[in-house]
Amino acid sequence: MSRVSFKFGSNPFQEEVRSMLAPRASAAVGQSGLMSLYEAMFAQYGVKVAQILITKPDFYNSETRQNLNSTINELIALNILPIINTNDAVTPPPQVDEEVSKKLDIRDNDTLAARLAVEVDTDILILMTDVDGNYNKPPKSEGARLMDTFVPDMIEDVEFGEKSSVGTGGMDSKVKAASWATGERDICRDLQWTGTRGHQRNHAGSPDCLPQVAALAMATGNGLLLKGGKEAYYSNHALMELVKESLTTVGAPGAISLVTKRDDISDLLQLEGDIDLVIPRGSSDLVRTIQEQSRSIPVLGHAEGICHVYIDKNADLEKAVKIVVDAKCDYPSACNAMETLLIHREIFENSRIFTSVCQALQREGVAIQAGPRLASLLTFGPPTAKTFKVEFSDLECIIEVVDGLDDAIDHIHQHGSSHTDVIVTEDPQAAEHFLGAVDSACVFHNVSSRFADGYRLGLGAEVGISTARIHARGPVGMEGLLTTKWVVKGDCAVASEFSRGKRLFLHHKLPLEDVAVVDGHSSCDEEVSFSQ
Repeated sequence: MSRVSFKFGSNPFQEEVRSMLAPRASAAVGQSGLMSLYEAMFAQYGVKVAQILITKPDFYNSETRQNLNSTINELIALNILPIINTNDAVTPPPQVDEEVSKKLDIRDNDTLAARLAVEVDTDILILMTDVDGNYNKPPKSEGARLMDTFVPDMIEDVEFGEKSSVGTGGMDSKVKAASWATGERDICRDLQWTGTRGHQRNHAGSPDCLPQVAALAMATGNGLLLKGGKEAYYSNHALMELVKESLTTVGAPGAISLVTKRDDISDLLQLEGDIDLVIPRGSSDLVRTIQEQSRSIPVLGHAEGICHVYIDKNADLEKAVKIVVDAKCDYPSACNAMETLLIHREIFENSRIFTSVCQALQREGVAIQAGPRLASLLTFGPPTAKTFKVEFSDLECIIEVVDGLDDAIDHIHQHGSSHTDVIVTEDPQAAEHFLGAVDSACVFHNVSSRFADGYRLGLGAEVGISTARIHARGPVGMEGLLTTKWVVKGDCAVASEFSRGKRLFLHHKLPLEDVAVVDGHSSCDEEVSFSQ
């Protein structure tokens, strides 16, 4: 029997190697156990998992990054949950690692998570820790305090403790990884730390409800009671201080107030002598609950946003894919996001177009359900939808086949919510028939449903979106029997290009029948016609 001994002297290089071996050996032992735990946990829910081991070279160039993205998207399309892990047990030797670090510094799962979050453009990055949150110094140190809010500029004021001898991460790594990720996103974001979770907030679009509604109330001379969500408690209170400061200059600091308790809503709905109108803005459950509880006070809103996109037989493939993906994926929880995709039977039979649309949705992680007609035409396919009357508010949608334009219109009237519905076609007669026949608040031609927005339609700000048809007051004549319908025509207009700054809105006051040109820098320069 032979025996091999390792002896480490005082050579600095050997000391560095020894310091690296302990955490790598721990990683080698832990990876198999961790994957076994994941498999057992997710198996309870019928979810399969797959492990992807990656190292720094996987991010070196566009080809390796594309391979990584393709693998992740393919697993998600197969309903397999990818678990990405750094190959901590085998990494480049120190002299190579030093050169690698100049290109990309991935040292642990925290920095890997940040790099991967940016690479695949995730909605949220959550870095787990076993402490309450981010402290200004090690939690057990004297004077340590929990930081409710952290932004990257504050990193110089934070004192981090030593890392474990058998680990490669730590709070230092988590904070720096999160800071790096926010700096790499298209829009600068800050991190608000709550407990062990980091929440990202987009300064360009959130929080926007309170300032918009308050500004509209001021401009129209209305008193206002606001009830914000608990997730925006601190932001809303800070914004309300600014609102009160503005109102104080005209002697009306109490004209706008903020309600903090959900229980207060029921009491407010009994004050029909003091409150003229309730405008719920939030989830369908919230709106429906208020509509049911309000006995005497009118409610302006919509319970659900069941929006459709109909791809006509004369649709352009490239435009159809862009509009469908934008309508579903730009902001899936919004009320103007697509919930049902209707496809002309000839489009389904043209497998190239049908497949391209489905693959584009799957690449974005959209879970697809099949309508009864589509399910009957497929040997193997997605699960059959139980109902069309559903607002997913997530990356999920239903695809159904229709026999033609009138069949699509009938489907929308039967299953829709009169919110926003879209036709994609190059046939102007089909477009005009759709725009005139569909009885929804917003009807669009070759324009994403995500344009159903007060700012985007030139109103400046938005108090909410209504599918109601009654609004008249006082003596009611002919005008009182009419309501508003927004008709928007374009040529492949997608909201994501505007929200990311690739294109710019140009708002002008125009006569009713004139055409407004939406200025931008894209291959799809469109003319958008607004009429009521």
